[in-house]
Amino acid sequence: MSDADPMDQRLREYAARWRDAEPPSPAPDAAGLGPGRRGARTWWLAAATAAAVAAVILGGTRIVGDEGSRKPSEPAGAARPTGTAAPGTDEPTASGSPTEGSQDSTGKADPRAVRWAVNQIQTFLDVWRREGMLAAARRYFDAASQPRSAAGLQRLSYGKVLSAHVSSWESSEHFTLEVSLDLHFVGGPMAWNDGENDRFITVTRHGSSVQLDFATSP
Repeated sequence: MSDADPMDQRLREYAARWRDAEPPSPAPDAAGLGPGRRGARTWWLAAATAAAVAAVILGGTRIVGDEGSRKPSEPAGAARPTGTAAPGTDEPTASGSPTEGSQDSTGKADPRAVRWAVNQIQTFLDVWRREGMLAAARRYFDAASQPRSAAGLQRLSYGKVLSAHVSSWESSEHFTLEVSLDLHFVGGPMAWNDGENDRFITVTRHGSSVQLDFATSP
């Protein structure tokens, strides 16, 4: 161990303080010390010295160990990393009418107008199921296509839009969708199929109303 070792320096300091704190030993009685007693006195002094040195070493080891195991404390107000939630994305709503001039400069279909049209087609099927084809036709067909009476019209028991794709696009006010419908009827389906039906539906918007024209081909 070199002289620059902190442990060695502490041991030296503790030994010096221990020696200074010891009271002076009384003068030995030479007459009373025989060869045996002188040896016992020498053994006792050696044992005491060894015990004191051991105590100093243990104390120094504990101090050094405590200082080495001590962790630096965090400063007051130290910032800690916190998790942040991933930002969400805003999806346009499927309900409501399309905005005027929603067609972009490239002539591509406006998804909002397509979703609005699909909602209108589903509403048409719901009216057909609840109120009959005559009521649905008066609401969604042009005057020339409307039946005059409910006689002979199909009665719908279930109707749902399965899928819809743009077939042709002029503007958000006039476009054609290729639509797949799941239809089930009370009685015969007549011109329809009981199950999946594919139709080309031209959607024309007139202010707040919409007109639907059904066809089996574009």
